[in-house]
Amino acid sequence: MNARVLAATAAVIATFAFVVALVVRPNDHAPALDAFLLLLGALGLGLLVHATARSFPPLGQSELERALGRKPRGADRNAELESLERSVDMATQSAFDTYYRLRPPLRAIAGSRLATLGIELDDPDGRAPELLGEEAWAIVGPDVRRPSDHFAPGADLQTIERAVTALEAL
Repeated sequence: MNARVLAATAAVIATFAFVVALVVRPNDHAPALDAFLLLLGALGLGLLVHATARSFPPLGQSELERALGRKPRGADRNAELESLERSVDMATQSAFDTYYRLRPPLRAIAGSRLATLGIELDDPDGRAPELLGEEAWAIVGPDVRRPSDHFAPGADLQTIERAVTALEAL
């Protein structure tokens, strides 16, 4: 239905309700008049908004609709790779994240790479420290202890890069 027809119908119904209210309570017409005028004002405002909206050409797709239609950035990326990237990023921020987020996956990688060579990562008399190098061993070694200051600076990116390069070289 047309907006004008709906507004006219609502105005007729409101007028009828106002007349009924005046008949039922003839001495108490102020609240009924207030409600009636408020409804007529709301209908007029609604018609004004509708007329204003129709006077402008349609804008097409909004910024929000375009954003919702786009494929999220990096949707094709591997979730595990993204998790490792976040771990590396956080590991550069604090010693806590270096120990709890970066160390476990690097230990798993080091353990499996060394196992292919018949070397156990946690063997105290093994060759793991010399094969991994000092920087990688400082991260994945079994003697590395939880940091007492969790907010201490984490490993720098170059150290992490050299440790990963040492793991790749195995």
